[in-house]
Amino acid sequence: MSHQTSTDALADGVFVGPFVEIQRGGRSALGRAFNLTLLSGELVVIGEDCFIGHGVKFVNDTFSTGGPAKGRRELWRSTVIGRRVSIGSNATILPVSICDDVVIGAGSVVTKNIVESGIYAGNPARKLRSHTEFQTLTTSDAKLIKVPFADLYSQYLKIQPEIDAAISQVIRESAFIRGHFVDEFEADFAQAIGAKNCVSCANGMMRST
Repeated sequence: MSHQTSTDALADGVFVGPFVEIQRGGRSALGRAFNLTLLSGELVVIGEDCFIGHGVKFVNDTFSTGGPAKGRRELWRSTVIGRRVSIGSNATILPVSICDDVVIGAGSVVTKNIVESGIYAGNPARKLRSHTEFQTLTTSDAKLIKVPFADLYSQYLKIQPEIDAAISQVIRESAFIRGHFVDEFEADFAQAIGAKNCVSCANGMMRST
């Protein structure tokens, strides 16, 4: 994090993560109790209880003259973030004003003032749903809708004899690493997907080794 000047203000309870840049002379005012992982830009005011994700960019130059303002500070514009605002990773915030209780989706580009609470996403960012709808979904619908992550047992029951027989055969032959079972699988899978060859891995982390 770069050195702060007297024009930068961080209130109590602010978390400043690694690789944060607060530019000198930026007159950045940061409110109480929020999580900051990246702040690059000047003339930025952030309210209380906000979250700023990794890679978020605050832009203060609108290229109003057709090119960068460079050192002409009179062409720079300020950005004001309200309270309880969450901005997802890699979002870009142009010189705008964002009201309280707003969620900005990751990778979004905010080009205009946001005057209504809610969830916004896209390029340019647009409102997807109201803050009230979001609160309702997170507090009540989760109790009404139960979706299993992966019901492997039901899938197993459909082909139980085949799976049990294959496992028993592997154990009997102690063929836990490579062997003809793996060779047969690779050949069958390559044929199924129309590939010339197939190389099986123990997990996804091994695919590049």
